[in-house]
Amino acid sequence: MVANATAALMAAATIATASAFVAPHTALPVAKTTSSSALRMSSIGNEVMSESVPFLPRNPVLDEFELAGDVGFDPLNLAKDEKTLLFYRDAEVKHARLAMLAALGWVVSELFDGRLAAAANAPDLLVRPDGEGIGLAPSLLNGGLATIPAAYWLLVVGLTGALETQFAAITPGVVAQGREPGDYGFDPFNLWPQEEEAQKDLRTKELKNGRLAMIAIVAFAFQEAVSRVPVVEETPALFGLTPNEKIAEAEIGEVAAASFNVIEYFLHRLHLF
Repeated sequence: MVANATAALMAAATIATASAFVAPHTALPVAKTTSSSALRMSSIGNEVMSESVPFLPRNPVLDEFELAGDVGFDPLNLAKDEKTLLFYRDAEVKHARLAMLAALGWVVSELFDGRLAAAANAPDLLVRPDGEGIGLAPSLLNGGLATIPAAYWLLVVGLTGALETQFAAITPGVVAQGREPGDYGFDPFNLWPQEEEAQKDLRTKELKNGRLAMIAIVAFAFQEAVSRVPVVEETPALFGLTPNEKIAEAEIGEVAAASFNVIEYFLHRLHLF
């Protein structure tokens, strides 16, 4: 059951098209929402309700700009005004793009880090690698971060700080030009379409892929912390693993099935299932 859930998350998060990372290179209006968009929401009396959380009112600040992937999700009303709304969207886009890269990097590291390290006579940074060179990607929950050299962290923190400083200076200009936060004009392969509807579709795809990737990367960390089994060995069909690794996955599946039967029994006894 865990393997199937992880497979669904990982496939959707990592097999995303290149267009999900593309930002427009032309200025596009960040238009205020029209009355027709508001009518798509359910309403109680004169109060517009959120699409994503139908029992809560929609934060009216969300109507100040028509942003991709807007389903009215702001249950805590964190967007107090236009400035904070755009700040949170900018942060979401950055986290979404980073999570998509992380979800891909997680499985790639488990598949190849050990083998490349062995070929180069370099230290293997994976946690508990097996005979095939596959192990757990280092994370906070499995204790693997302690094996990462301090120089690496200094390099990452330094580059991240420098990039964030640059983006902080660019973003106000991006919004002032009528473009959405996160639009840095990055389109090296000219994949950005000219049709407005196609542009909106790509923006929405990027947000959906990114949101799923953020969930997936958290799921990877928790799953491996509990099972102590690499994600790629939980789903061998996706990665062409060796027969021995497939046998290990089958054994894991038997344990998971037995565990599920026990849980199902207790839920039945409690009349919850």
